[in-house]
Amino acid sequence: MSDAPGNPKRKRDLDMVVRGHHEWAAFGIFIAELEKEIGWATGYRYTGHTIKKKGDSWLLVVRVDSPTGKLVTFVDTRSPIDCFRLLYSQLYKTSIKWRKDMYS
Repeated sequence: MSDAPGNPKRKRDLDMVVRGHHEWAAFGIFIAELEKEIGWATGYRYTGHTIKKKGDSWLLVVRVDSPTGKLVTFVDTRSPIDCFRLLYSQLYKTSIKWRKDMYS
């Protein structure tokens, strides 16, 4: 089953709202302005991210500068889109687990 926008049989919605925009428009804004979104949600300065395929899943690594030093968070899901969806959820709905960046 396709998860493409507009598919009425889609299993789930994005459940995102960014500056008054919903669903896919919000998703696009979130990714395009990731630096601002992370800054607004955490107060930390976004320094970059990487995303790569790891076996059957995808790993998103987000890096920030915080008052206590450089931190990273890891998001591991089944698709690149789901990595960013989960990051959004962790930033705005639950909590995000930051770890000291061991490679900085």
